[in-house]
Amino acid sequence: MLTTVPRKLSKLSLLLLFLGITLCGELYGQADGRSVSELWNTFQQSNNDSIQTEALVALASSYVNGKLDSAFILGEAALERAQKGGFRSLEAGALISLGEAYDVSGQIQPALANINEGLDIATSLRDQKGIGRAHNSRGLALFYANQDLKQARDDFKKAQSIAEERGDLARLAKIYHNLGQTHQGLEELPEALGAYLRARNLKDSLVAIDYPGISVRDQISTYNNLSVFYQSVFQFDEARNTILEALDIIPEQQIGRRAVLLLKLGIIEEQDSNYNAALTYLNESLELAQEGGFLPYLPNIHNAIGNAHLELESMEAASDNYDLALKILEELGADMPDVEAGVIVDQAMMFFRQNRILEAKGKATETLGIIESTGKVGSKKLLQAHHILAQIAELQNDNAAARVHWREYAKTQGKILNEDHSQEYIGLRSMHDVAMNTTRYELALKEQELEISEKWIYWLQIAVAAALLLALAFAYAKTMETRANRQLQDTNVLLEELNVKQADTNQKLSLANNKIQQFAFATGHDLKESLRNITSFTQLASIEMAENTGQAQSHLQEAAAGGKRMRKMLDDLLHYSNIGGNDTSISKMSLDEVIGSVKQQLKSEIEDVRGDVHLITPATLNANRTEVEQIFFNLVHNALRYAKPDTEPRVRIEVVERDGELAFQVKDNGMGIAEEHRIEIFKPFFRLHNRMTSGSGLGLSICKNIVENYDGRIWHEAAETGGSIFYFTLPKAEVKAQIAASA
Repeated sequence: MLTTVPRKLSKLSLLLLFLGITLCGELYGQADGRSVSELWNTFQQSNNDSIQTEALVALASSYVNGKLDSAFILGEAALERAQKGGFRSLEAGALISLGEAYDVSGQIQPALANINEGLDIATSLRDQKGIGRAHNSRGLALFYANQDLKQARDDFKKAQSIAEERGDLARLAKIYHNLGQTHQGLEELPEALGAYLRARNLKDSLVAIDYPGISVRDQISTYNNLSVFYQSVFQFDEARNTILEALDIIPEQQIGRRAVLLLKLGIIEEQDSNYNAALTYLNESLELAQEGGFLPYLPNIHNAIGNAHLELESMEAASDNYDLALKILEELGADMPDVEAGVIVDQAMMFFRQNRILEAKGKATETLGIIESTGKVGSKKLLQAHHILAQIAELQNDNAAARVHWREYAKTQGKILNEDHSQEYIGLRSMHDVAMNTTRYELALKEQELEISEKWIYWLQIAVAAALLLALAFAYAKTMETRANRQLQDTNVLLEELNVKQADTNQKLSLANNKIQQFAFATGHDLKESLRNITSFTQLASIEMAENTGQAQSHLQEAAAGGKRMRKMLDDLLHYSNIGGNDTSISKMSLDEVIGSVKQQLKSEIEDVRGDVHLITPATLNANRTEVEQIFFNLVHNALRYAKPDTEPRVRIEVVERDGELAFQVKDNGMGIAEEHRIEIFKPFFRLHNRMTSGSGLGLSICKNIVENYDGRIWHEAAETGGSIFYFTLPKAEVKAQIAASA
């Protein structure tokens, strides 16, 4: 071990300390798709030293961005246990976790030393997961320390390759984001844009299906960086739209993040000369920052508001906001020379426009003093200060000073223009596809126009050569012109129709592809989760077999349960994919027979929980019997599975009139469903309960798809006495019920 925390704790005191941490407040962190609370439960409940050590390694990584002291202690404890137990792979993981903690604390050399040692161990073991994590962590350390961006880029690419090979989508999305930042830092702008777009698209898909390890916070981070990128290359429409999309998905309660996004949106509008729109967003940002007590944001917001008022020639409002910005900076006592210089040089511009020459000169000179003393202020503020001072010197007939400032102005402007031109290149390239498509259609029209012109020239030559045929040639040329114009119009109409159809087709394909990807992600994750449990419990059983046969048998039962869950998942996937498929036979059936068949299929489950399933309303309907039985099977099975503890489940089925149509009602006395989940429960793979004890998450989705194939609808309501009521209609099934007789 290269570096250590100067604290030694016994195993018992360490455990008590960490238990105190978890009880003092809820920490939000995830490692390998598991939450902090899940990792703590694993550590506390397992008797296996390797599993406990693995949990400590994951916890250390989770605490890096929240509680650094805890991350160091956990990392040291994990490293000590791994070395003592000879767990080389876990030793590598603990070293990398410590390196991440040192990186966040700003200690770059210890960070790199620990990460490199972890990488060496993982490489010797050919541990692809550990190798990928080490490269990603080392890339981040190098990038944020601004030490070796090319090495950081190479590390991220190696981590990307491993994540793609392993199918680790959450890590892959974050690596794309890291690559975007690194490419941008190296001014590899096309590559940066591509990486940002891949990160955004993958994060959008993963967040949409609640994929472990990716949060809305990660999603917003990429939207923010992508907007800054577009802004830097003068693509203000793209920058604006990206921020607006981020505002749509960020939770309302995250006031600070909303304030920052609105500030950026206001600055984009100001740069794009939409000053009134800029003021609208900036004032909203100011209200949120004041409401949330985010004082460090206020100087930047007031400065931006002042600039917008300055461009609108509202000098009094501009002056008030500049003064407020400087006053807040003074009260904060923060080292923010770039903000201070920005406010002061903007004040100088305001005074110059008001012909308050001496005040403008003083402010511009003060700006130069801040820049020279700190060197932390951007060149555009330096350019602005020299420009103001050069103009003032000319007004005062101070030719020597004017020459000095104009020379510095030209030098700074040349540097900025070179930067702007290199940035502008990607702005053009990012719109390349759209421009190419537009040019292609315009070229086709030009070629048609050229053909028309050539025909005109041909007939004109004939007319000149043969004066006697002039009238005939003129008439023929007019006819050709009319026909060509008509053809051109028809071609334009056809092109427009084709463009509309192509756009519609592309949109449908994009939506279908996105849905397939989300479905595949969720399916793969759940199947892998079951496989992981089967593997883990089988390995544990093999470890315990010699010493504890009872415990080994328990592990094997857990592995068998995982196999049953996979079988259930696959059966439900087959049902889900075959809805409306090959078996389309329609027959007349009695609801008594359908419910009787369902009860027979669920006989053992009903007896185990001493439940009762009762049909109240006799009915007949024309439909596919297998599909109808599938609906009632899933609804009754859920009612039995999610019964209240110590309560015998009672399921009542009847046909009722709702909104002028007959609806099937399945009512239970179970646990019920909260109102906020009543729409989500019908989405594929959505579960309200523990993934390891609940079903495949497809039952209600299967019901919904079947019902919609019959032009029906399905919904949930809460029962007055607790429990759930599911309603569904089947208009195409021609339902006939004896409602009056059963009342």
